[in-house]
Amino acid sequence: MVYAQNQEKEKAEAFLALAEQSKEKVESLKEFAEAQGIDVPDEADTLYETGSGLLAQAWEAFDGGDYEETIELAKEALWNFREAIKVLNKALGPMEEIEAESEQSALGEAITRVRDRRDRVLDIIDAMLESYPNLDTTGIIMEIKDTLSGPDNPFDAHINAAEDYLAETTPDVDAAAKELGEAHRLISSALVSLKKHVAGELNSERVKDFLTVITNFYNRTTKLVDRAVQQGLLVDPQKTEIYDDLTEVSTLIGSVDVENIDEAVSYLMKARSLLESIQRAIVDLRKGGPKGG
Repeated sequence: MVYAQNQEKEKAEAFLALAEQSKEKVESLKEFAEAQGIDVPDEADTLYETGSGLLAQAWEAFDGGDYEETIELAKEALWNFREAIKVLNKALGPMEEIEAESEQSALGEAITRVRDRRDRVLDIIDAMLESYPNLDTTGIIMEIKDTLSGPDNPFDAHINAAEDYLAETTPDVDAAAKELGEAHRLISSALVSLKKHVAGELNSERVKDFLTVITNFYNRTTKLVDRAVQQGLLVDPQKTEIYDDLTEVSTLIGSVDVENIDEAVSYLMKARSLLESIQRAIVDLRKGGPKGG
């Protein structure tokens, strides 16, 4: 049930992103038409207003956890925005069609994010195996890794399928979003299996050791962030975001109860993931990446 909900949530997010992209495109075209002294057709205005209303309802449904309703409303909003784009393109005369490009861009970014999410899970697995070489005596953890990165693994199969759908002459957005949802489901399933296995293998003493490792990692990362701020490499808004993440890590570490193994492992794994992300952000800045978010 949890897997299905996560999959629906990811799919809903994908459609919301597409609808927002299309809405922005309509707004850009309307502004361009007005700048050229061209009257915006009433039909385009009506379609835009209808789509905006549906999109607002879609966000309300999403915030309420009704992802199925979110998807349906976002699809309707997307249809209205697409039609508005067609009407505006016709009014503006010969123009490059950018609707498909916009959709591909939005889902392309979503594919990049899900790959990054997979990589973070693999980083967590590698770090745990490095700290506890005897943790995977049954081979379950390696099976989880193979599902996400082994030869002919299903994760890459879904991602490749999504990219293929987007590369078609007429991109199949629905099919691509479905494949993307399946990729997210595999990651969620892997995390659940990993937490269950680790919780079963680690005793309270091992949890204490793991807590020490994460606490030391947190202290090193905090110093790294402070140094980047002092050197002017890390500025707002990214600075605030990273310090918020460090606060969350500190809260997770402080909430660990070594006798409650399942919960402790969950907290420490989340802390580890956040710290890995922070370190990657600092490394990117030192390589010359953007200072802001």
